[in-house]
Amino acid sequence: MLTQLEAYIQRLMKFDWYYDYSDDHSVWSRANRENTELFALSHSGEAFSMAYKAISKYMNEPANTRNFAVLDSQLNEARALEKTE
Repeated sequence: MLTQLEAYIQRLMKFDWYYDYSDDHSVWSRANRENTELFALSHSGEAFSMAYKAISKYMNEPANTRNFAVLDSQLNEARALEKTE
């Protein structure tokens, strides 16, 4: 069973971070609502905030400069923090 943080991380990783470029207003509207919800959830605790910041930064970097090891390390820090919250 997934923890709340793990479920949140999965949602963040599956989210369409490039929705702003969509020509389809319905796609943009749906993704914008989801982005608002994901951002609001980032205020649920420090671990959620860390996960949101790490993944949004990672996803907004150019694909050829992304470093998954850094992202994984940051997410592991958030997971460890969740256990203490």
